[in-house]
Amino acid sequence: MEIRTDPEEEPIERVFVSPSTDWKNYEGKTVIKLKGKQALYFTYTGTGHIDFKAFEMKRTM
Repeated sequence: MEIRTDPEEEPIERVFVSPSTDWKNYEGKTVIKLKGKQALYFTYTGTGHIDFKAFEMKRTM
């Protein structure tokens, strides 16, 4: 799964996922500085399909 702030730019994070018949949690550790509201674009490339349920961002100090 690639995460971008602009669909035409390079990913700000890549989260590696693996096949499963159960829901799994995956995480990345990207440090990004976003100001105000920002769109995020999630892109999956690979075989099969993906069911994307949710994501969470945490602020670190």
